[in-house]
Amino acid sequence: MQQGQLDEAIACFRQAWQEAGLVAALNNWATALYYQDKPAEALQVLDQLQDPALIHPYRHALASRCYTALGDLQRARECLQRAVRDFEAGRFRLRAFAGTEQEWIQYTTIIKEAATELGDYRLVLDLHNRWPGRELARGAFLAGVAAFNLGKYRQAIRIWERVRDPAWVGPLSGYVLVAQWTDRGVIPPFQLDSDPPDAELLRNLTPEQADKLPVEGSLRLYMLATVFAMADEEPDEEVTLVAEIIRRTGDWGMDLGRRILESASLPIGLKFGAARALVEAGVFEPGQPIPVVHQGRRTEIVVQMKQVPDGPIPELEDAVAEARRLWREGEREAAMKRVVELREGPVLYPPAVVLEADFLREQGKLDEALVLLGMLHDLMPEQPAVLFRLALIHLDMGEIEAARRFADEIDASRLSPDFRRDLERLKAAIRAEVEGDHGFIEDHQAYMRHSWTPCGRSRTSVPSASMSSWPPLCGASRSPG
Repeated sequence: MQQGQLDEAIACFRQAWQEAGLVAALNNWATALYYQDKPAEALQVLDQLQDPALIHPYRHALASRCYTALGDLQRARECLQRAVRDFEAGRFRLRAFAGTEQEWIQYTTIIKEAATELGDYRLVLDLHNRWPGRELARGAFLAGVAAFNLGKYRQAIRIWERVRDPAWVGPLSGYVLVAQWTDRGVIPPFQLDSDPPDAELLRNLTPEQADKLPVEGSLRLYMLATVFAMADEEPDEEVTLVAEIIRRTGDWGMDLGRRILESASLPIGLKFGAARALVEAGVFEPGQPIPVVHQGRRTEIVVQMKQVPDGPIPELEDAVAEARRLWREGEREAAMKRVVELREGPVLYPPAVVLEADFLREQGKLDEALVLLGMLHDLMPEQPAVLFRLALIHLDMGEIEAARRFADEIDASRLSPDFRRDLERLKAAIRAEVEGDHGFIEDHQAYMRHSWTPCGRSRTSVPSASMSSWPPLCGASRSPG
């Protein structure tokens, strides 16, 4: 039966019951039918044993689950109550027999399953707190679900964190993560079901099949856990999956989006994903400043629904060249105004965004530069110029691991010698930062201030990896000596 060969298992259990009258065989026969979605047939099998004096909680708990599946909740509750009474009576009777009590404790899990399916979460918690068997992973999972559904998120976290079964520790880490953010008020309350999601099944779904799944219960938790883990690993990257959750969960999703924007402890990438979904849902207009809290401060972000051209546009190329000239000649305010006008226009032009990020970095506005480059990285994830700048700014900010990750993503095999030299110096600076070679770091910073400024020589040749018709985007250049 554990291998899923239910028909073969049923034949074996039926034979064992008919020839030897084994009660365990009868129960297993009914269990196999239940797992074949045949609760009525399972009840017929269980009814073959009519002995009111028999104490067997498993049998009554299974009957409760069958009646719940058939919609007869009154009979389901009666069977559950009998299962609870039988367990307690049998547990005390069996204490005198060595080894039998531990076998009896295994029945706590199916009783909790029956109570969970009836929505009697208080009973699940009560049984978990006063019965033995709290170390059984499946039972502990259900007790955590009960606590979560009752809004007792910290209790759910404590229960799940005590599980030591290696098969459960990994999946339950996602449950703990979501419960933590729900306890903080970032995730709105929602209800879990009695089974964790089948990760392998989800991975094998086609996009069309995945789009049809209702985002509720454990699937909602699975997606939320993925979102918050991604946000923790790459805080400046827009998390597009959160927009998918918001779009597919109605009013609950709109509430989630607003809470994400208002949270002081969430990274900016997650807020961009939420903001985009709220714009697409009509909560905010494209281009409308959206109030958010970032790093404890109130600020605004803007989501533009823009076209991204497939290649260069001559008049925009001229505007980018003009902005670069203005900056080189010291007219920084005019240069910045020009690139901002380009970004706020109807077309998102990557070379202009790159240049604006260079201007911001030159002024020490690293967070703002990072936001612009993060947007480009979403569109052009393999573009060497964007990856280089992301690595450079993260190094400027002392975020060494992020700097190394972006630098290592650059494929330098087809780049110009100048760019390869600058990339090697950047990687060397990252290594020096790790090793504490401060003399090299100071030399590198002086070199990069001189070399990677938004003015000067002709562009370094950096082909776009994701938009093959784009010219080089490097734009940054060496100041004339």
